[in-house]
Amino acid sequence: MKENRSRFFVVTVMVVLLLIWGGCVVFYGRSTKKTGPIRKMGQKSEMPSVTTEISETSIPSAASWSIAKQSGRKEDFEVYFKRDLYVYTKERSAPKGKMKKIQYYSRVIGEKREVYVYTPPRYTKDKKYPVLYLLHGIGCDGSQWISMKADNVLDNMIADGECVPCVAVCPSITPKKNKRTTQAISPENIEAYEKFDRELTEDLMPFINSHYNVSDKRKDTAVAGLSMGGMESLLVGFSHLDRFNYIGSFSAAPSLDTSLLKLKKHSIKPKLILLCSGTSDSTVGDIPEGYHNILAENRVDHIWYLYPDGGHSYEVWLSGLINFLQRMKVRQNWN
Repeated sequence: MKENRSRFFVVTVMVVLLLIWGGCVVFYGRSTKKTGPIRKMGQKSEMPSVTTEISETSIPSAASWSIAKQSGRKEDFEVYFKRDLYVYTKERSAPKGKMKKIQYYSRVIGEKREVYVYTPPRYTKDKKYPVLYLLHGIGCDGSQWISMKADNVLDNMIADGECVPCVAVCPSITPKKNKRTTQAISPENIEAYEKFDRELTEDLMPFINSHYNVSDKRKDTAVAGLSMGGMESLLVGFSHLDRFNYIGSFSAAPSLDTSLLKLKKHSIKPKLILLCSGTSDSTVGDIPEGYHNILAENRVDHIWYLYPDGGHSYEVWLSGLINFLQRMKVRQNWN
């Protein structure tokens, strides 16, 4: 079974990787250097000098999700999912967490690996924190989420009570150092994603659990990702339902063994599954909606929405992250 799944993964990825790599070059930022604030779509580059605080957001109640969570209509996006990305990503005077690049040893890969770890403001050893694993897209590394100012998003949402203080982990899904290549379409890059399931559960998660004050309980563990990382988050989350209670997938790439999404009657069910994509995404097309349809056909409770005119780009991914974090706080009692 695993051998067939692996073969399916390799063949499919080889077919679509060129398109996804193109999206990575255009939309992904690799640098961790703090650049100017991310603009809203259509906003001019000149930003106002006056700092605008995040206004009190009306987070949808569990009841209202049933109206919009699977429609994909633009009207529902405007009501339930639209967020001002600039306000969430800008650096404010709010208390700040720390994002640090560290190393851990992976026995699965056979070398030291880099990972970015965010600890929230006022991080203390006196409590156990929820943990969120954030996965990047193909051809990038763990710094991709930082280049999109995910640390600012977490700082601002924690300060405004939209997200509970948590530890966020951004690993790099890359080949071994001596096998790395500038070509995205390579067996080495594909193999890195194939092995990441084991690397995460056997190496990285135990390392984070032993070096940070995080809860190792399923109810406090989440995984989310964009593009290839969005596919990987579905793979990891649904392969380890006993370890992940919250799964987020933004503009997910092809190659997932969709039989994983067909939960059995007595399977452990995640508290939150959120999928989203852009209506103008020519890179992954309707692949994410296909995953949504399989979940819907099998009556797996989840949230699905489309970002109007969104491409394979940061607007969609940041929107997904913000909505994912908001709904985790409401739905699962991360307190």
